[in-house]
Amino acid sequence: MVLKAVGLYVALFLLLFLGFSRVIFLNSLLTFIILPFFMVLLILLIVLSKFRKSENITVAGIVSLTILVSFLVFMAFLGYAAHQHYTAKYIHVGKLEVPEYYVNLTNKIDDFPSLQRVNLSQNTIDAELSAVEMTELEKIASEYTKPGDTFFYARIDGNYFKVWPIRFIGVEFLTETPENYTVADEEELKCCPTLVKLMDKAKGVEKEIKNKDGGIEKRPIGEHFWQVSPEEIEKVKSLIEEKGDVLEFEGDYFIVFVDCSVRMKRVVIPECSEVTGDELQAYPALKKALIAADEEGSAVLKASPEEWSRMMSFIKEKGCIRFNGNSFEVSFSLA
Repeated sequence: MVLKAVGLYVALFLLLFLGFSRVIFLNSLLTFIILPFFMVLLILLIVLSKFRKSENITVAGIVSLTILVSFLVFMAFLGYAAHQHYTAKYIHVGKLEVPEYYVNLTNKIDDFPSLQRVNLSQNTIDAELSAVEMTELEKIASEYTKPGDTFFYARIDGNYFKVWPIRFIGVEFLTETPENYTVADEEELKCCPTLVKLMDKAKGVEKEIKNKDGGIEKRPIGEHFWQVSPEEIEKVKSLIEEKGDVLEFEGDYFIVFVDCSVRMKRVVIPECSEVTGDELQAYPALKKALIAADEEGSAVLKASPEEWSRMMSFIKEKGCIRFNGNSFEVSFSLA
């Protein structure tokens, strides 16, 4: 009898879900708690009337009540989770603006001939630097990089950039003899002690790979990077230019990588659509988030499912928006 009642409720719930899913999630209290509660009362009345003359009425009642209460608690939790998921809709509003904390490189551009040769109107810039340029750039970066960041902001001729200094050498151990390589002896590598350390380290790192017979064996293989001084970077670059990037050292073969460059991403404020106070009357949560983001720089606000859906269509049509003289980017998320 209890199993029949549970099956009846599940079938009723599925029918309601398929036909009235929005009503169910908006009224989860009704769907998941009140209906099971009345189902418990109904089944208890049936069970008690059927077994009222039975000696096992106590056992039957306890078993039925336990099953139904457990089912009720489960459905209540399910309803609460469904309701929370349906209503947990958030908007994220961020102000689009140039960075407040930056270094002005316009008057220092003569110290960076490599940057003078690039097109600063591009959105993304990669430029190789000399050791002298990298030393100067890192000196500037140490003053303008916030704790925990690997980048800093710079201004050049009215353009703002997010700037990442990049400096490393790398070594890849080769398990087979390459066709073309150059022999480097210990005397030639005295100028590059970090490179020698990387070669020794690469030989000591093993990885399981399949051999020709189908078995598994361990071989030293992989890439290993190490931050080094700009001066040693320059020496390794000179070594590669002279001997090539594939070297044989002490009977082993290596590919040598070197990178001394800067990556820059231009900060671009797009043309945004102006929104009026009349338009925002239909989106009170958006208006509140815009006011908060205008003061704080960003804001996160919970919105009702209906307004959240309407706002998504509104922002999709507008793109970024202008409010109170500033530009904002709006995104949506589910908690």
